[in-house]
Amino acid sequence: MDNVISRFSLPESDNDKATETMAVILPAVLVQAMSAVLEAAGAAPEAAEDTARHLASAEEHGVSTHGVRRLPALVARLRAGGINGSASPELQRHGALISVDGDAGLGHHV
Repeated sequence: MDNVISRFSLPESDNDKATETMAVILPAVLVQAMSAVLEAAGAAPEAAEDTARHLASAEEHGVSTHGVRRLPALVARLRAGGINGSASPELQRHGALISVDGDAGLGHHV
C-alpha cells in the first residue's frame, strides 16, 4: 500500500507554519490496494473486496475513524485467527425473528 500512496503524493507545502504531505488516492485504487492487503492476510476475495469498499466509502464520506485506519487491526486479527477470512454467514429463523450467525467473519462482509 505504501507504493500506492507514494505514487499519488503531492509535494510538500512551503507554508511557514506547517509542512504537510497530502496523498490523493482514487477510491478504486484504494479499494484495490486494501482488498489485496486483506486477501494476503487470509480473507476470501469477496470478503476482502466488500470490506475494502466499506472502508473506502467511510473515507470518502469523511468518517476516517471507520476507514483506512481500521485496516491494520483487521489484518492483525485475520492473521491471529480472530477473524475467519472465509466465513460463511448463516441466517437462522426463530419464529418471527431472524438472526445472522456471522461465523466470526469480517463484519463489513457479513
